Amino acid sequence: MKEVNISETDVSLRTVRRFINSKGFWYLQARRKGLLTDNDRKNCVAFAIKMRQEHGPKNWTDEVKFYLDGVSFAYKINPLDRARAPSGRRYRKKSEGLNQYCRAKGSKVGTGGKVAKFLVAISFDAGVVLCKEYEHVTGQYFASIVC
Repeated sequence: MKEVNISETDVSLRTVRRFINSKGFWYLQARRKGLLTDNDRKNCVAFAIKMRQEHGPKNWTDEVKFYLDGVSFAYKINPLDRARAPSGRRYRKKSEGLNQYCRAKGSKVGTGGKVAKFLVAISFDAGVVLCKEYEHVTGQYFASIVC
């Protein structure tokens, strides 16, 4: 209403909300994660095609010994505050939840709670083969885990 210079004395907020809802837009939770852009999708598909042509479809199960990933788990003291924050919701259609432009402000960095960070190695045959807690990953620390 501020952007189009309509005052609350001319039109009530309830009328505006009813009109927006009648057009299929609702005040729903925005996504917290970013989505792949078109360029990212093209690069992923090109990589998959190249890997399949050069190594064959059994590469990921027979030749790759393990996947190494860094994961973190956050204990959030009051997650409802973040969900109720003004930047946590957007007017959108229910079908637009996966739209890359329907994202909340900010990022997932700085959770405001206690965080546990782990390096995890997962093997296709054996499952989790390594799980080490870390605070900061340096080149020396990474080399000591991998070698």
